[in-house]
Amino acid sequence: MVAAMPTAAARALAVGTWRDRAGAYVALTKPRIIELLLVTTVPAMLLAARDMPSMTASRLLWLIVLTLVGGALAA
Repeated sequence: MVAAMPTAAARALAVGTWRDRAGAYVALTKPRIIELLLVTTVPAMLLAARDMPSMTASRLLWLIVLTLVGGALAA
């Protein structure tokens, strides 16, 4: 049986430097996947509203920012 190759996180934890460990923990959060989810969020919001929502620009900006922050935390 072929032994499985250790993942980047397992190798970083085995090496033990703080920089490797921090990089391993960041890799565990899968930032590229979260980025893809957030990039599709704003167009989906606008398509669901069928147009720009009828609110001031600052309220719309806050709505988008809070939605992106909430989506990033949930992901």
